Amino acid sequence: MAFHREWHATQQGRGRPFWETVPDPSRDQLDRVIAVFEAVRPISARPEFVADLRARLMADAASNNTSTR
Repeated sequence: MAFHREWHATQQGRGRPFWETVPDPSRDQLDRVIAVFEAVRPISARPEFVADLRARLMADAASNNTSTR
């Protein structure tokens, strides 16, 4: 409900827009966590695993094909 009151006050010119508010100190912590995740090398599956999985899925799909054409 507090958010609604602040939003309504801002719309009537009595409040301060959200982009002018004092930054939350936890934002710095969040920025550091994001930086850590961005620094980690992306994980990728081995090509032979992907090829084998795809072949098994396609074979399973072909054996369970119940579509009507």
